[in-house]
Amino acid sequence: MAKRHYGTGHFYRRGNSWRGQFLIDGEMVSITRKTKQEVVEAAAELRAKSAKGLYTKKNDITVSELFEIYFEKSLSQKISEQTAIRYRAQFENHIFSQLGDVPIQELNKSMLEEFYAREFKAGAYSHSTVNSISSNFKRMLKWAVDRELLSRNPHDGVELHKLRPPKKVSAYTVEEQKKIVQYCKQNRLDWIFCSIVGRKWRIV
Repeated sequence: MAKRHYGTGHFYRRGNSWRGQFLIDGEMVSITRKTKQEVVEAAAELRAKSAKGLYTKKNDITVSELFEIYFEKSLSQKISEQTAIRYRAQFENHIFSQLGDVPIQELNKSMLEEFYAREFKAGAYSHSTVNSISSNFKRMLKWAVDRELLSRNPHDGVELHKLRPPKKVSAYTVEEQKKIVQYCKQNRLDWIFCSIVGRKWRIV
């Protein structure tokens, strides 16, 4: 498909997404997003940062490459050997398989939310595990921002609580309910407790 021109850049559809290419400080910059509007807004944001002297030069560092830099220059100096092993295993087992080859400057909030939604959907990991992954990933990206490898942290604004599937609540079976009622009848002192519990029963 031919490229469409909007101002000084080129914006065009690429598969199921949109891509923009334009010059910032004499450097050709490419941005990929789900919609054309998101690309246009991202381009405007970069131009505004360039005008204020806040633009971060383009780099091709991927998520996995950033981890190695972060691990060597910062993380390994602050944690124990065992913690370092667990930290690396967490990134290799969860993040690298899906986002390891993605350039860090192409990461965005939508991409990260889709990643966490898949982690929750897999059902193999507890909420605390996914929370830990999120916290460590966000901390690494903040480190990249502090060293001007990223202009902003793409993890900011990601809300895990909106991505978690509702917890399943097991209901008492009819037979279990009958047993509880019978117990309460035979133990008068426990009737108040049973009454409170009974109000929260889920009838099958």
